[in-house]
Amino acid sequence: MAALELMQRPAATVDLPAHDRAFWERHSGIANRTASAEASVGNVVAQVRLEADALTAEEVAQRLQVDASTVRHYRREKKLHAFTMGGRLRFPLWQFTNHAALPSIGRVLAVLPEDMHPQSVAGFFTTPQPDLMLDGAAVSPREWLLGGGSVDHVVGLAEDLAAGR
Repeated sequence: MAALELMQRPAATVDLPAHDRAFWERHSGIANRTASAEASVGNVVAQVRLEADALTAEEVAQRLQVDASTVRHYRREKKLHAFTMGGRLRFPLWQFTNHAALPSIGRVLAVLPEDMHPQSVAGFFTTPQPDLMLDGAAVSPREWLLGGGSVDHVVGLAEDLAAGR
């Protein structure tokens, strides 16, 4: 019974000197596992959100009032962005209005790297950029294009992103 009682006691914590703590963090792998686990959870949440905020080819076809084969053709021509998840082609919602694709999206997609991760593509289009200002506020490339901003500015940002990879 004494062994069981010892095992149930909470572990004591010890504050290590800075140089010992640094050594421990570098070589134990524990701190890295914690950070890695947190990053993994964040990636899973982002992946779930990405899939939840995406449409199938059939759903896009309904929205755009075209055939699903036309939607898949738009993807091959880089007129729409899509990724495969769970064996199905998925089209992120950020690239659509109620009944149309984002204005000039094809020109921007044409310069982004083909192997760019879907989360990175979404981040590019939905994150406010200091180079894109509407009414004194930084806006995302999506908002910029919807607001009638020049596609050339967004293409330039996409080219810079592609060159920096």
